[in-house]
Formats: sequence, C-alpha cells, structure tokens
Amino acid sequence: MVKKESTTQDVKSISSLYAGSVGIAVYFVLIVASEVSEPIKKVLDFYPAVGPLLGKFVFALAAFFVAKYLFIGTLGNLDKKSLGKHEKTAAMWFVASSILIFLLTFPPVFGPIVEIFK
Repeated sequence: MVKKESTTQDVKSISSLYAGSVGIAVYFVLIVASEVSEPIKKVLDFYPAVGPLLGKFVFALAAFFVAKYLFIGTLGNLDKKSLGKHEKTAAMWFVASSILIFLLTFPPVFGPIVEIFK
C-alpha cells in the first residue's frame, strides 16, 4: 500500500512540473502576442486598472490546471522506472522554461523576439 501511495505522489509531483512548464510557456506566448497584436492585448485586458497582465495570468493559470489534469491521467499508468525518466525530463523543462521567462524580462532579449513576430 505504501508503494502505491508514493507512486501516486510521484505522479502528482511530476505532473506539477510538466504543468508548470506549460503554464510558463503559455505566459511567454501571451506576453509576446500582446506586444505584437493590439486585438490580443485588448482581449487580455479584463480589468483596465491592471491591464493585460491579468488576462495573461488567468490564461496561464488555466493552462496549468488543464495540463496538470492531463499529465496526471497520462503518467498514472507508468511504472516506477518510467516515472524516474519523466522526473528528470520534467525538472529539465521546468528549469528551462523558468530561465526563458526570466530572460524575457530584459529588453535586449525581449525586443528582438517581439520584432521577429511583428
């Protein structure tokens, strides 16, 4: 019984890392899209006092929860060895997406990315 419980906890943890990566990626895309397209910026502007930041956050959070639900369902049928491989991969994707979103805060990185899509 303890082995099954730890596997369930592993699936939830790995799913959270994957879902966090998806949420960050959605946030990244929305940041760039709102700078490139005025209609997208208007759609994301739910509350004028906050601006499009609230819309970006809401969509990224929704993507996180949808991805977590899907990853729990997908990873729940794997054996312990496969979960170990997914644990390393999920951690790598989460760190990579976190570094990407951190670098996006710097104008020398953000500017050229936006210019590519204009």
